[in-house]
Amino acid sequence: MSCEPFNGSDPAGVVWREVLWGVFSTLGRLRAIANCRKPDSGGYDQVAVRTVLGPEEADRALRAAHELVWSEWISGSLEQQQADLCLHICDFGEDVGELLAGWRGSRPFLAFIPDSASEDERTLFTSNLSILLALLGNQYCLQRPRVFPKAENALMERMLEALREE
Repeated sequence: MSCEPFNGSDPAGVVWREVLWGVFSTLGRLRAIANCRKPDSGGYDQVAVRTVLGPEEADRALRAAHELVWSEWISGSLEQQQADLCLHICDFGEDVGELLAGWRGSRPFLAFIPDSASEDERTLFTSNLSILLALLGNQYCLQRPRVFPKAENALMERMLEALREE
């Protein structure tokens, strides 16, 4: 999608203005649009978009935007996806370690995949994102010293003492 907002009631412009404006990463845009998808029906709805376009046109516009942003992400190189993931994580303002662990564990990013994605695209997306999350997790752990609970610290101290004695 273009970096410039659209004006008026053009469906793409309404989605841009109401859902995507200010979201700088492609993955963030995928997340924003995926949050407009209703889990029970798979239809799309967002109050401001529906108010301007009506329910059926809002569904079509949000679905089309999802497919367009998906296409942008899936066609990027692994390096581009890594940079985009870093940009997206920076936008959260949360603890990076917790965020990475949560994403690796529960895989909420699966909701970012549009219904129109092929099986190959789904596999590529999940494997690339899993790899990137693992790499970022490793990088993050290397940059931050691990803090162990007291019980683990005591055990490690005893083990180190035993090694020193031997």
